[in-house]
Amino acid sequence: MKNLKQKSLFLTLLIAMGAGQLFAAPIVYHSGMSTEIFHSAYEAFDKYDLISGKMIYQASDEDSFSEGYRPEFMQQVEAAVWRDVYDYPADLSSAGVYAGVIKAMESSRFAKVYSCAGDACGDYAGWRLYIGKHTLGEQKNQYYALYKKLLDTGKTMHLSAYVNESDSKPRLIIDKIYPLPVDDFSLNLDLSSLRAASGWEIDGTQLDHNTILFSESFVEPDVDISDELAAIANFIIVNNSYEYTVIGHTDNSGSAVANERLSRQRAEYIRSLLVAEYGVPAVKLKIYGAGETQPIASNLTEEGRILNRRVNVFWSN
Repeated sequence: MKNLKQKSLFLTLLIAMGAGQLFAAPIVYHSGMSTEIFHSAYEAFDKYDLISGKMIYQASDEDSFSEGYRPEFMQQVEAAVWRDVYDYPADLSSAGVYAGVIKAMESSRFAKVYSCAGDACGDYAGWRLYIGKHTLGEQKNQYYALYKKLLDTGKTMHLSAYVNESDSKPRLIIDKIYPLPVDDFSLNLDLSSLRAASGWEIDGTQLDHNTILFSESFVEPDVDISDELAAIANFIIVNNSYEYTVIGHTDNSGSAVANERLSRQRAEYIRSLLVAEYGVPAVKLKIYGAGETQPIASNLTEEGRILNRRVNVFWSN
């Protein structure tokens, strides 16, 4: 049996509507300390496969399908899709990760369309074909779920989650699926508002008064941040038993890919200053580029965009 002290998986789904536009969308909530994001991507699809049945092997060409693996049931939709791939430590199980995802989706009033586990999901090779190269594991350890929710706009969004294990380490692949067109969007993550799911230990707390702001498109702040850096460094050095993550952010100007890169560069820059000028051990600082996915204010105003172009530091014990 896996270690019962399971850490850092809680999916919180936030949907906030204003002026007929989508301001916040779902994201996996985790501490950033006990899990790592392996891959993150956005893509618009003319035909995205909403899978609502097990994988089967079709022995001959028929019913518009060629010979090979396919879902027993699926629907193709035009959609904007945000995919995140998360890796978890070996003291978690795929069953435990999956249970946390399901609990969070249902608590956020998403309705189940389809779910399966192990052999009931069908052949693992079919899932790898449809979900992609990041799918790892064995058939006995696989879990899948498709959920949906009706938005205030009248559109229906979906969430799909596939969990498996590779080398006894769970991997979660989660797709956030929105019907096109998407008028305005952002993904929201707030590590300080984590809540425990299923009795798991959740950690990850933002340092007080450590927000560092940036001008649009700039990697380095254009104001003096020595006081903020000194306060952060002092906290880290005094509390040297903790682990820390430096998280960079952007507003939603520009492409999602460019913003992810810029946010990581901002986090790397702040980390380099803390190490080189303030004596913080580099091994204590992880970095993460959140891009435009974690706003704390509306990107529809300049004041909001200023607040979203930031770096924060989180600690965990």
